[in-house]
Amino acid sequence: MAVFKDGINAIKAALEVLESMKTCPKKNRCDIRIGIHSGETKVDKDKDRYGATVVAANRMESIKLGDKKTFHQNGIGRTLPDKNRILVSYAIASLIEGGKIPNATSQYLGTAELKGFHGIEYKVFLVKRKPSRRPTTPPPT
Repeated sequence: MAVFKDGINAIKAALEVLESMKTCPKKNRCDIRIGIHSGETKVDKDKDRYGATVVAANRMESIKLGDKKTFHQNGIGRTLPDKNRILVSYAIASLIEGGKIPNATSQYLGTAELKGFHGIEYKVFLVKRKPSRRPTTPPPT
């Protein structure tokens, strides 16, 4: 788990982690899933974070597309990678859609009733890095 001052830095770090995983040699590579949610946390005497925000991010990270009990797809029939992905709540996705993280895109996947949050539906988004646009150079004349 990591704690950030704001959701913008959390998304930037998550994108960098996924990008850096691509450069690891195959024998050292591991697959990861990242869940990000925003809100207050509590801190215990050992400085560990806990509370509803921490649990929601953890539950979001573990969502499986085929889990009809927990996850309700928005009907578009999207696929969800099982590994090397970032899932976020609406609070975080709104930062991307608001243009605060220009190198990222968010894609609405559906809603999830997370374990331990009976009756609360979270809007779930998949976050990806925008493809970089390489400047095109004119052909030599």
